[in-house]
Amino acid sequence: RALEEAGGKDRPLVQPVQWQDIVLEEHVERDLRTLIQMLNDPGRTEKMGMEIPTGILLLGPPGTGKSMIARLISTQTQRSFYPVTAAAVVGGLTGESVKRVAQVFERAKEHSPSIIFLDEMDGLLPGNNRYVAQHDLQVVEQFITEISNLQAEHNVFLVGTTNHPENIDPRVLRGGRFSEKIEIGLPGPDGLIRLLREHLKGVRLEPGLTVEKVAEQLIGLAPADIEAISKTVKRFAFNRAGQGDRIPPLNLADFKMAVERVRGAA
Repeated sequence: RALEEAGGKDRPLVQPVQWQDIVLEEHVERDLRTLIQMLNDPGRTEKMGMEIPTGILLLGPPGTGKSMIARLISTQTQRSFYPVTAAAVVGGLTGESVKRVAQVFERAKEHSPSIIFLDEMDGLLPGNNRYVAQHDLQVVEQFITEISNLQAEHNVFLVGTTNHPENIDPRVLRGGRFSEKIEIGLPGPDGLIRLLREHLKGVRLEPGLTVEKVAEQLIGLAPADIEAISKTVKRFAFNRAGQGDRIPPLNLADFKMAVERVRGAA
């Protein structure tokens, strides 16, 4: 009962993410659902002769929703969530950053089951020590110590993200802690259509313009860009509303201007 009362005290800190909130490629969603099932039912997982993963590394370009996926895993497994970024721990006063790292791991173990989310690991745990200050190198060493000391009974799951896995200290990736790696790519045509329909819900398009035609103009953009463009395009259309109380139908010119505003190019 004491464990039940302690576990998850920090869960409200993470903004919940449900499956319908995120657009994923089919194989990525399948892998994540399997992972979440294993974390939610460790007894069944072990009974079937499988090992429960200790961590996962999400690979992919910026804006593809890697941080959101970390929160999805936390939400679906009802785990406490501890995000860690380079800005939060690197570059502080001597000793403070090292202590901060130790405190995060201690708190995660205290309020298990939990997730420690290491965002942009290439900046947090850089691999080229020649260009790392001595103090920041101590932070990396503390991370490696804390990760190495995690045991199954601690019930702490690690989620890391990076755009450049080759720049992460290789010692962090050894030992199986991040043996699971999932690549989060840019959305395909179907994913773009789903994103646009969600972000443009309740907004009209001019006659002859469809969501499918708009998606064709946005191939190669990340979900974060699609969301920003959708907000911007509605603002451009609002400028034409005059005294009306409804946003006029969106046209292709609105979208082209929105792309230029968000991306800096047509």
